Amino acid sequence: KIHAKVTMVFFIAFFIVLLGLFICIDKNIHAILINNIEKNLQQELSLAKSFIQKESDPRKFDDLSDLISKNLLIRITIIDPEGLVLGDSAKDNKELFSMENHLNRQEVQGALKKGFGKRLRYSTTINKEMLYMAIPVKIAEKTYVVRVAKPITEIDLFTKKIKEVMVGSFVFAFLIAICIGV
Repeated sequence: KIHAKVTMVFFIAFFIVLLGLFICIDKNIHAILINNIEKNLQQELSLAKSFIQKESDPRKFDDLSDLISKNLLIRITIIDPEGLVLGDSAKDNKELFSMENHLNRQEVQGALKKGFGKRLRYSTTINKEMLYMAIPVKIAEKTYVVRVAKPITEIDLFTKKIKEVMVGSFVFAFLIAICIGV
C-alpha cells in the first residue's frame, strides 16, 4: 500500500509539473516565436528597402517585389504616397489595380507617421494570419512605403506539435505510474 501511495504522490507531482509547463509553453512560446519572426522581418525589410531605393521607375516595382520575395521568401508590397499598391509579390501586375487602397492600414500609417509600422492581422489577400512590418522609402522626392509580411501559421503548427508531445508524455507517464503502482 505504501508503494501505491508513493507512486500516486509521484504521479500527482509529475502531473502538476507537466501542467505548469503546459501553461508556460502555451503563454510564452507564441510570443517568443513572434519575436523571432519580427527580428528576421526587420532585417529583411532593411534589405528590401536597399533594393527598392535603387529603382526609380515605379512601373518596375511589381517585378522588383516579386524578385525580392522569391529570394527572401517573404511577401513584399510597395505602396505609393496615396495608398495605391504599385508592387505586391502575392498579386500579378494586372491584379494590382483591383487591390484596395492601403493608405489607412495601420502598419502603413505607422511607417508614414513614425518611420516604422507593425501589425499582426489576417490578410484578406492571401487568407492567412500575417505579421506585417513597413517603413518609408524616399525615391526621387516621393515617399513610398515598403511592407514585408510573413505568415504565422507555422507558429500555430509548432505550438500544436509541442502540446501534442506534452500530452503524449503525460499519458505515457500516467501509464508507467499505473504499472508501477500495481
